[in-house]
Order: sequence, then structure tokens, then C-alpha cells
Amino acid sequence: MEKVIALTFDDGPNEGTTVQVLDVLQKHGVVATFFVQGCNINPTSAKVMQRAVAMGCEIGNHTETHPNLTTLNSDEIKQEVESTAVKIFDAIGQQALVFRAPFIAENDAVYAAVPYVFVNGYHTVDYDSGNDVNFRVEKAISQAHDGAAIIMHDFAGNHQTVAAVDIIIPALLGQGYKFVTASELVALRKPESMKYLRNM
Repeated sequence: MEKVIALTFDDGPNEGTTVQVLDVLQKHGVVATFFVQGCNINPTSAKVMQRAVAMGCEIGNHTETHPNLTTLNSDEIKQEVESTAVKIFDAIGQQALVFRAPFIAENDAVYAAVPYVFVNGYHTVDYDSGNDVNFRVEKAISQAHDGAAIIMHDFAGNHQTVAAVDIIIPALLGQGYKFVTASELVALRKPESMKYLRNM
């Protein structure tokens, strides 16, 4: 059976790091999923999202302002998610199918309020600037396995992750992995009834 894996990026979109990640993906001919924050979507970054979709990548919902959803009430949670959903649809003409909670902060109230498949996965701790390129590469490759989603970040200025991805992709291709979107990963490796995927 073919080994599949998903690269995922949180906290974009932007005209810097997100574009650089897309350049690396395009260079290697693979796709990824971008979990975007509504507050970062503007006419310019919307064009970056459009490029991602045109390349076969996926856009997921990562809330409007990146709060800890477990500290909010149901209406506040829904507002965070629905606001971003509208912006995503306006930008790319498609609904997001997948969701990642900021800080992976989830509970039953969050699950009840958010009508998406939750896709989490395996962290590279690349939000910490003290973790260098080699650390990020090692974290990604050591945790890679069939059906895994790798969590990285494309927030502005995260250049070490761009460099890491340029190493990670050919390494995993060499191990026989096929890169898929988060939705494809869910469809290929998890039953339809399994809505909340804490680890894959």
C-alpha cells in the first residue's frame, strides 16, 4: 500500500513566508494544507490562497484571531470560525473542509460548535525560533509515517521552516511517501465517521 503523508501549515496567509513555502512545494511538485487565520486574509493574501488552490493545495480554517477556544462560549467560538469561513469562501470560492484549533485547544464544547473535521497531527515545534532548521527537519522526518499529518507554521518571517521544508520533502519522497492534502489524508486513512482526529 502506498504511504501517504500531509504537510500542514498554520497561521498564514501572507505575502512572504506563505509564498516561499508555495515556491518550495511547486519546486518539488507536491501539495500541502494551509490552515489560515481570518485576520490575515486581505486582497493581497487572498491571491496567495488562490495560487495555493491552483497548485492543488487545500485551505483549512484556523479561526479569525487565534484564541484558545476552550476559554470562549459557544457563540464566541462560532463567530471565530464563521468569520474566517466567509473570508475563505470570498477568497477562493470554496468552503474549507478541515479545521485546526489554535494551540490544539479542544474540548466537547469546541467540537459541538465547530462543524468541521479536526485535523491535528505531529508537531515540529517550528514556532520556536530557537529550534533551528536541522531540528525541524529531524522532528518532521522522525515522526513521519503512513497517514501522518505534520504540523508546521508559515507565519511571517518563519524562514527556517521554509528552509526545512526544502529538505523534508525530498527526504520523504525518497522514502516513498506521497504528499496529499489533509482532506485526502482523512479520506484515505480514516473512516468517515471519525470526526475528531487528535493524532494520525
